[in-house]
Amino acid sequence: MLLVSGCSLIELAISEGKTLPEVWQNTLTNDQSEGIPSNHGFFKTPDLIVAPIQSQITFNFSLNAMDIRTGGQVWSSEQFELSSNIVGDNKYMYFTNNSGVHKVNLENGEIELINNSIRQGELLFSEGHLFITVNDRSDEFSYVYEIDGSTGLTELILKKSVGTSSRSSLKGLQTHINDNGDLLLIYYENGASQGQSIIAYNYKQRFEVYRFIESFGGANTLKVSNGKVYFNVQPRLNCLDANTGEKIWIKESSLKGPSILYVADGVLGRKREDGEFGLDILEAETGDIKWKSENFQISEYHESLLYFQNSNKVFVTNSQTGSKVVTIKLPLAKNMGGSDYYDNSFVIVPEQELIISTDGHTMYAFKWR
Repeated sequence: MLLVSGCSLIELAISEGKTLPEVWQNTLTNDQSEGIPSNHGFFKTPDLIVAPIQSQITFNFSLNAMDIRTGGQVWSSEQFELSSNIVGDNKYMYFTNNSGVHKVNLENGEIELINNSIRQGELLFSEGHLFITVNDRSDEFSYVYEIDGSTGLTELILKKSVGTSSRSSLKGLQTHINDNGDLLLIYYENGASQGQSIIAYNYKQRFEVYRFIESFGGANTLKVSNGKVYFNVQPRLNCLDANTGEKIWIKESSLKGPSILYVADGVLGRKREDGEFGLDILEAETGDIKWKSENFQISEYHESLLYFQNSNKVFVTNSQTGSKVVTIKLPLAKNMGGSDYYDNSFVIVPEQELIISTDGHTMYAFKWR
């Protein structure tokens, strides 16, 4: 961060009521009945920033790809129905809808149906593999398939009996490379009345590596980071060794529902135990509280800095001490009919020293260093 007489350039700009230096802007739509929805972020590659546009009439989506350096339009996709999250790498994006699994070519925006047998589920692209978790209430089983991104062919990796209850399912699939270099699939089985189990499954050799049984049930979040598995169930917050499933620490917690929101740089962000708005920032190694934040949404992390967002304000904070480095103002999100529908999220592009944001209709890139 460049300093002038002890103040950062960003701090000077904000104190004078100015925005950050604008690099480019691109208006994707002027139609008030469509915009970038608040529940979908941007997709970033080294060369592109891809933003979804959703119609509030048909509820269908289209994708718009821009050159990350200049903001110039590269391509715009056809409209499509979306019923899953969007995942991918630097070449392709994947999503599902009622027609099946689709692939988006990031060179030209062309959409291809690659599998018409799987039409719902939670996608995960990790370690070069494309997985989908399907919880089928009709036959009381949960499935994990691997999908070949080129051919669309599927391979059944896991099949678990979970029953018919909506609370019984296989959820939270993530991956971890263990000390032997083996790929582990880590997930939890949420039973209707038997609590839940954290399970690690060897992808290549097809066997269960460990199972950690938690007698308490309830809503859950699961995060795998730096060789550890973090998950919460009322009334506990747990940390396990991702290689062995051995317990590292457990903290009592009165929080209800999913509470772990962030894990990186040796800290863990969760809902505040005292019930106040914001986050407790915990030491990931011990579970002890390091500091408290009055802000709730962590949108980005880079170089030991946490980027909290509250409407169009971004609070850049030291992850270890909680000290505020700078406050950045972004374009205010436009809304429709008085509702905060359109997105005001942002992404950091360290390579280009850019922060890219939107007001729901126009994309903006600012120089942030």
